Amino acid sequence: MPYRARRLQSSAPPPPTPEEKLKKLNIAMRAVMNDDMRTVVSCIPGHIEVGKVYDMALNVSDTSQAPRRQVKASLLHLAVYHKAYHCSKLFLHLGAPVEARESELGDTALHCAARIGGHPFVQLLMEYGASPTSFNAAKDTPLHLAAERGRVHSVAALLAKGAPTDAKNRYQETPWDVAFLAGSPSSLVCADLILTEHMQRREKK
Repeated sequence: MPYRARRLQSSAPPPPTPEEKLKKLNIAMRAVMNDDMRTVVSCIPGHIEVGKVYDMALNVSDTSQAPRRQVKASLLHLAVYHKAYHCSKLFLHLGAPVEARESELGDTALHCAARIGGHPFVQLLMEYGASPTSFNAAKDTPLHLAAERGRVHSVAALLAKGAPTDAKNRYQETPWDVAFLAGSPSSLVCADLILTEHMQRREKK
């Protein structure tokens, strides 16, 4: 081997140890929770795989008293759950798979956005190819989750991207059913949007 090649090879930094990778991952996760994109970027090279699922704790709703669940999920899930918009966009730009699912509820990142994250995240994920027709473990589509919670803007965005109005979850409920049964003023607005869209699609057939 030529001297120059040997010298370049010997100067290469050693690969990070598992302990170093875990330390960087924990730093990155804390940074994601604060939408600290610069810190996350500094942790990625050689330590974090954006498309991988990791063990982490996620809330089941957007209230601070919500119980936390230990699941396997992607950093994109974590960013959406913590409403970390800049980190979500970073992971998507770096190729995070939008259809990856967390291990308990079977939610994609778009389900998470419909459940917790809100309209900006729903819009962002669909811009990067997230499917509004995906089902989670309960056979809910993102539209089911957004409609039940009365997220009017998210429902409108999902409908505009072709979210099915007649999809049924494991309880045989359509998005209109869950919105109507929820009964809040905003969920009833969602029910009206869904019914109107459903009727318009039928007329076009």
